[in-house]
Amino acid sequence: MPFPTPGGPGDQLLFYNSTSGLAQKYSADGLGGINLLSSTTYSTGWTHIIAGNFTYDLSASALFFYNSTSGLGQFNYIDRGGDIHQASSKTYSPSWTHIVPGTFGLLFYNSSSGLGQFYSTDGSGGIQQLSSTTYSTGWTHIVDIPVVPGPDSVDDDLLFYNGNSGLAQFYRTDRQGHINQLSNTTYSTGWTLIEWL
Repeated sequence: MPFPTPGGPGDQLLFYNSTSGLAQKYSADGLGGINLLSSTTYSTGWTHIIAGNFTYDLSASALFFYNSTSGLGQFNYIDRGGDIHQASSKTYSPSWTHIVPGTFGLLFYNSSSGLGQFYSTDGSGGIQQLSSTTYSTGWTHIVDIPVVPGPDSVDDDLLFYNGNSGLAQFYRTDRQGHINQLSNTTYSTGWTLIEWL
């Protein structure tokens, strides 16, 4: 599996301030250093900025911007020069607390109501709903565990974790908007960040 080319989409960082709108993109050099690629101002108030394979151009960084108060969502891609290009802009339902990208597309989840909806992306800024289900409420983390390429590869797994109770459940996705539970256990409580490395 090849490593990203320095300065390419796979080794870049986006810093964003939701109050001022300041956005800066940096490349990582693999040695602990970063170099500024661009500095600009986006709209204020974005609560989620999600990276994923949302465009047909795999050399570009694709981002989904979402404002949980207004419901505004925008698909964008960033070219190697750091310039951002909008692919679509639409108003979705407000109040989503989690938006998780994966091979399945996007999972939208509301931790208060338990509503979860899977969507596929079409590569040009559009999405199509695959399913709508009510899950347990109160999940504080939903982590995508990416599929490992190879002849025996399966679809992505998802880890649901509740930082208050410690409850953790693994599920397998099927790219059709469904999940199947693999395990149910209890971890330590209070984890504030869980990241797949």
